[in-house]
Amino acid sequence: IWIFGGSTSNKGFCDSKKLSWVDFLETKLKVKNFSKNGVYSNYSLNILHHQLQYEKPEAIIWANKVNEILYSKRQEGIKNVFLKNIQSIKKTFKSNSVFFYFSDEIILRIFDKLGFNLRIENSDLSNKTYSIASNNFYKNSKKAIELAKINNIYKFYIVSLFNEKNIKNKENVFFQYYMDKVFKLTNEYNFVKFINTKNFLNQNDKEKILFCDPMHQTLEGKILTGKIISKEIND
Repeated sequence: IWIFGGSTSNKGFCDSKKLSWVDFLETKLKVKNFSKNGVYSNYSLNILHHQLQYEKPEAIIWANKVNEILYSKRQEGIKNVFLKNIQSIKKTFKSNSVFFYFSDEIILRIFDKLGFNLRIENSDLSNKTYSIASNNFYKNSKKAIELAKINNIYKFYIVSLFNEKNIKNKENVFFQYYMDKVFKLTNEYNFVKFINTKNFLNQNDKEKILFCDPMHQTLEGKILTGKIISKEIND
C-alpha cells in the first residue's frame, strides 16, 4: 500500500513525532509512506509516476487535501509579467522532468530552513483561488487514478483526514470545492472509494484530545485515524 499526502500523513508532529497514522494501519501488506510536509498533489503525482517505473502497489491511499490551496496561492501571487513568464517556464520544466521537479523542490526547502521564502504567494483567498486549487487537485488525482488503472491497481482510496474544525462541522470554504471534485472522481471511476474519516467519529471520540494544533493529530488522533482507515480498506 502506498500513501500520498502532506504533513498530516507524515511523522514529526505532536506527542508522537516519530509516528504518523500510517504506522497504525492494520494490514498484512507492506506499507510505504510517500507523504511529505508542505506538499500538494503535484508532488504526489510526480512521486507516483516515478515509483511506478520500479514496482507496483496493490493499493493507493491519496490523502492530499489541506495543502492544495498552496498551489493557487502561488499561481495567483505573481503579478510581475517577467516573473510570471519565468514561473511559467519553470512550471513547464517541472511538469515534464521528474529530475527538475525534485531539484527545484529540494532548493526551495533548503532556503525554507535557512529562513528565506523563495515562493511568491497570494495571501488574499477568493472563490477563484479555491476554484484553481480544486481544479488542480482534480487534474492531478485523475492522472494518478489513470496511472493506477493502466498498471492494474484497482484499489484507490481518496482520504479526508479529520481536523479540529471539521469535527465541529466548521469546514473551511475550500472543503466544498474539494468535495465536488471528489464526488466527480468517484462517479467517474468505480474502483475509487472516498473515506471521510470524520464521519466515523462518535461523540466520545470528539471529546478526546485529538490535536496539538488545528490540523495535526496527537498520538490518540493518529491511532484513531489508523483504525478507521484500516477498517475501510479491509472491508
